[in-house]
Amino acid sequence: MKNLIFALCLSLSLPFLAQAETPSTVSTAETLNTFININLDDAEKMAEILVGVGPAIAERIVAYRTENGPFSTIEELLNVKGFGVKKMEANLNLLKI
Repeated sequence: MKNLIFALCLSLSLPFLAQAETPSTVSTAETLNTFININLDDAEKMAEILVGVGPAIAERIVAYRTENGPFSTIEELLNVKGFGVKKMEANLNLLKI
């Protein structure tokens, strides 16, 4: 009977133990040490790696770079239509110049 109670308690606590061992939310790109150099990388790579950035916004980033020259700061991305503060916050740790 004790074994049955122990097994029941253990099976009920497993989901909680699994959650406790889960690492903090880190993007796949961070885990793989993959970063985006906004002055060098192409739109395809940006769309693949950056959170909330699809092909259209990635193309706008490249177009902005082509029209205005290299980015001086990462914050200059805020001048690209569709790349706002929320996207900046979500991707800040993935962006490099």
